[in-house]
Amino acid sequence: LGRAMGSSSSRARRNGRPVKVLVIGSEGVGKTLLLRQLANMAKRGKAADIDTATIPSIGTELMQILYAKANFVCRELGGSMIPVWPRYYEESDLALFIVDSSSEPKLASATIELLTALKAPGLARKPFAIVLNKCDSPVRVPEASVEGIMRMDDVI
Repeated sequence: LGRAMGSSSSRARRNGRPVKVLVIGSEGVGKTLLLRQLANMAKRGKAADIDTATIPSIGTELMQILYAKANFVCRELGGSMIPVWPRYYEESDLALFIVDSSSEPKLASATIELLTALKAPGLARKPFAIVLNKCDSPVRVPEASVEGIMRMDDVI
């Protein structure tokens, strides 16, 4: 994640325009909380307790994050918007695909969404990060199982 954001932030500093980050993933995977924590870390330089109360994102949410002298405009698309995700691919500079790693059924459905997104022409040759969220959950799926379910050998 840091590498994708880092290379994009260096390009953004050179051309002075915001980096457009597309944040996608199924419902309830933690996209909103992840963005809140990234914004908090960019401001304070470290993770901190944040308000974890959220409601499902319906439609699109925008969040600006200033980090390393670069301006990231993050567009979070609600999980209910999966059919329209491709409309946003072309205008993005990079994509973050958030996955709930605490549930095997959610990993399986996320794999289908991920493979579909990776085939889209609008995301070709753009930085793309897969973020395994909820890794600290006591019921998380073991790493080896995550790699197998998500077909990481095929994806990477």
